[in-house]
Amino acid sequence: MTKKNIICLSALILMGSLLITSLVNQKSAAQSLSNDLPTISTEAKFVKYNKINDLEEAADLIIVGTPSQEFKDRDRQVKRFKDGLISDFYTNTNINVEKVIKKPSDLDINQTINIIEPVSTLISENRQQKITTEHYQELKKDSKYIIFLKKNSFGNYSIINMESGKFNLDSTDPTDLPEDKQSKVEKDDLKKNIVKKYSDKL
Repeated sequence: MTKKNIICLSALILMGSLLITSLVNQKSAAQSLSNDLPTISTEAKFVKYNKINDLEEAADLIIVGTPSQEFKDRDRQVKRFKDGLISDFYTNTNINVEKVIKKPSDLDINQTINIIEPVSTLISENRQQKITTEHYQELKKDSKYIIFLKKNSFGNYSIINMESGKFNLDSTDPTDLPEDKQSKVEKDDLKKNIVKKYSDKL
C-alpha cells in the first residue's frame, strides 16, 4: 500500500468516525428532547416570602432530602369537576430524608416522607403535557434539596412559596433557578441566606 493510499484510508476512517459521532450526538439530543413535555403553567394566589425568617416561620416542616423516583414514576394526580374542568392537580413525591431542621412535635419522621408538589401531567388524545402552578419545576430524582413545607387541610405536607420553597444544594438540578431574571435574583439571594444560616445542618 502506497503512502498516498494510506493517507486516503486514514482520511476515510476519520470522516467515518466524525459521522458516527455526529449521529450519536443527534440521537442523544433527540432522546433528551423527547423527555421534555410541553408545559401549561397556571396562575395562583399564594403568599410569597422573600426573607428567610418569614419563610422559616411560615413552614411547619423543613427537611433536607432527595426524591427517590423519577417524575414519570411518581403518583401524579389531576382532579376534575363533573363537567370535566380541572379542580386540582398535584404530585405525591417520596423524599429520602437526610436531616430535619424543623418539625411539629407530633410528627414522627423516620427515613422517608411523602410530600405534595404543585405539578402533574395531563393526557388527552394520546398527547401528554405537564401542568404546573406559577412555573414550578418538579424536584429531580437523587438531587439534594432543602425543602420548606406546610401541612394542608388534608393532613399532607405541601411545598410552600412555589419555586422559592425548595433549593437544590448539590448543583444537580439545572432548573432550580427560574428563567425570569427578577425571580432568579430573588431566589438566588434567598438561597445564599438559607445556606449561610443552616450551614452546619446541610
